[in-house]
Order: sequence, then structure tokens, then C-alpha cells
Amino acid sequence: MTADPEALFPEEIRALADIYDRADSAGLFLIGVGYPAHALPLGATAPQEYWERVSRRLVDGIMQDGRRRILARARQDYPYNRVFSRSPAPCPPPEAHAADDHVADATEKLKIMVLGAEPARRGDVRAAAELREVLDAAENRLDVRLRPAATPADLTLVRRFRPDILHLVCHGTETSLILEDREGEPVSLAAVDLAETLRLAADHYDHRLRLLMLRSCDGDRIAEMFTGLADVVIAHRGRLDADCSALFAAAFYQELLEQPLTVESLTATAHIAAQDVVNQTGLVEIRTHLIVLPRTT
Repeated sequence: MTADPEALFPEEIRALADIYDRADSAGLFLIGVGYPAHALPLGATAPQEYWERVSRRLVDGIMQDGRRRILARARQDYPYNRVFSRSPAPCPPPEAHAADDHVADATEKLKIMVLGAEPARRGDVRAAAELREVLDAAENRLDVRLRPAATPADLTLVRRFRPDILHLVCHGTETSLILEDREGEPVSLAAVDLAETLRLAADHYDHRLRLLMLRSCDGDRIAEMFTGLADVVIAHRGRLDADCSALFAAAFYQELLEQPLTVESLTATAHIAAQDVVNQTGLVEIRTHLIVLPRTT
């Protein structure tokens, strides 16, 4: 009996279940490649079962070219994974005529990488909600990579994906950000180490970060550390309300779709988004505690 070409192979299911082993991270990954949110197997009790159900829905035709799109994205995120490295490559874009080069450049999508972490026993930052707000606001006009349950190892994606915007949603302290380990436990990432990671990416990969978004409490304590590494740094002074942070993300990216990517427009967009949140919630601290810092040399 011939296997259905849309079905995930057993080794692919095992590899996906090993990496995307939580319903929130797997769901956001799938939505990011175009899998319908209503078809997510939310009742699955184990990662293997989750991805087996996804495979069955692919066979049923839940999304066009689903297997290739899922494995191509996994291969981009984990190029050295033994299973994903043998998986289908992304479909190449149609070749453009030389006379149309300016059109291709003009329509290139803005690249955004969002790292969200919500480790056990550290309180709710609603990271998954903020990640979904970013994805919804993108409207398929932004190239968004979501990394829920982010670990320090995920920072290697800064060099691979080379985002225009790096957006961090997590707990913070006066000197560090709190991410997760593989078991969902909290792990501290010193701000100086994040800064050094971004500096190395800038120096050795000629990567220019246009915006660093620090959506964590006490982000103002570390924000100035990054002003030489991004055109604009956005942070928040003191405690940051998780629900308002998610609303801010939605308002910011919706507004950004209509703006050029300049220091002036990024700054204005941040203040516009903050005021939009104040209008919705009445929480004026989102505006008065907003920190927007331009690049320094």
C-alpha cells in the first residue's frame, strides 16, 4: 500500500514531538506555517499523539502542501537536526525578471522574531497571548517567527533568521531576563550575555537589528545596554501588566504595517500604540512608563 504523500513519516513525527513538545509551542508553530487554528488537536494527551493527529489532518487535506510547509519551517529553525535536514526544502519563489527587481525589494516582508517564556512558578506574563497578538496583527504581511517556551539556545536563531525586530516576552529583573529550560523551569539570561550575542551577530554577520522590544518588568534597568545594538529599543519602567502588554503588541504591529521602518516612525508607533492601550484600558502607566531609546554610537 502506497503511503499518502501528505502524511508525516514516523521519524518526522518523533522529531517534531521531541522539539515541539507542548501544545502551546506546537500550536503557535503550526499557525505560523498556515495550519488552521480550529484544527489544532487540543485534546491530545502526549506530544506523539498530537503530531500523529496533525499528520492525519494533513492527509485529510486540512492545508495545501502541509507536510512540505511544516518540515520546511522546522528545517529552517533546526538546520542541523538529522531528520529535518533530509526534509523537503522550501519552495523557491518564482524567478523575477531583472526589470522587476525593484518590485521584489519593495515587497520584501519585515522579519520579526518573538521569543516568549513563561516558566513554572514565576507568575503569568501571558506570553502565548502576546505571541498570538503579533501573529494576528501581521496579516500575512510580516515574516514572523514565534518561539514560545523560549530557552537561551533559541538565541542562535538571531544569526540564522536575522530578524529586523527581536521581540522578547518574559519576566525580567534589574540585570537579566528569565527564560525556560527544556523542562519549563526558569533559567536566568544575563542582559550582558544577550547584548554580547547581539553584538557578535552584528559584527560577524553584518546584521542590523532595527528594533529590540523588551516586554518585561523593569526593562528600563537594562534597556540602555542595547542602544548600540539596535536602531530603537522599547522597554517599560517598573511592573508591566501582562494583558496590556499583549494589547500593546497588537496595536504596535498593526500600526507598523502602515509606516516606513525608520527611527522616527518606530518611535512614533510605540507612542501611538501605548495611547491606544490607554484608551482601551485606562491604564495610563502603559504610556507614562514607556521607554523608547534611539541608537547611540
